[in-house]
Amino acid sequence: MIEKYVWSDIKKQVREWAKACIRCQKCKVSRHTKSKLGEFEQPDERFSVVHIDLIGKLPPSEGMQYCLTCIDRFSCWMEAIPIPEITAEIVGRAFYEKWICRFGVPAKIVTDQGRQFEAELFRSIAAICGAKVAHTTSYHPQCNGKVERLHRTLKGAIKAHNNIRWTESLPTVLLGLRAAIRPDISYTIAQMVYELKALEPPYEGPYTVHKKYDKYFTILIKDKTINISVDRLKPAYLLAVDNQNEQTSVGQKNEISNWKELSPMPDEQSTTSCGRKIKKPVRFRE
Repeated sequence: MIEKYVWSDIKKQVREWAKACIRCQKCKVSRHTKSKLGEFEQPDERFSVVHIDLIGKLPPSEGMQYCLTCIDRFSCWMEAIPIPEITAEIVGRAFYEKWICRFGVPAKIVTDQGRQFEAELFRSIAAICGAKVAHTTSYHPQCNGKVERLHRTLKGAIKAHNNIRWTESLPTVLLGLRAAIRPDISYTIAQMVYELKALEPPYEGPYTVHKKYDKYFTILIKDKTINISVDRLKPAYLLAVDNQNEQTSVGQKNEISNWKELSPMPDEQSTTSCGRKIKKPVRFRE
């Protein structure tokens, strides 16, 4: 072109004109922008965040052609539920009966933008149970990578069984995955779900009481006020500490905890509930 025409900044203008061609931008594949790896908020308890997705269409086996897959973000406990179709009613019923009824209502459900999960029926089930549904962005399976990676493992294990009736091999496959020792924590998924719960204390705390009512207390947990029934609370008993000539009382009523009660040492001479006088041992007298 520059052999026949010339003007000032001809190369720059031709380059900008070619770059702005919409048809070329639609048809030619260039280097895509790669975003930085995101960080997910780590759940602090089991079955609070669950990822769900669908597998299929699979070869028919016992009338089933699809699988609803669910995995817990904290413990990695997985479920693969065979279903005949992927309608919103069937998917919602399978998730409710096989997951919610067994492990409770999750605080958050992460899924893609499939029409089954965006249907009003599925959203109504989640709303009734009190769960929040979070959808990933379109054509970006990395957002739901927790369950997408499970699909690869499941399919590979089912193929290794070499059984066209994949519904018969599926329970054995899930057993193997749950019983395999994870090298990062040296525990199996089954141990994290069924054995480690026995070692957890039944109470948490102590927490500061914000307001007191007859039936519940408003306590401060992680800078948030939460209403807790008095049937689930117990008072915390703390040791007295001297701080700038100000002494805190034993058994503060503004704390809720599972700490054991620490009884103060009796005076040199005091009386029991039965009227009997008691004295301190000599070694404790001043």
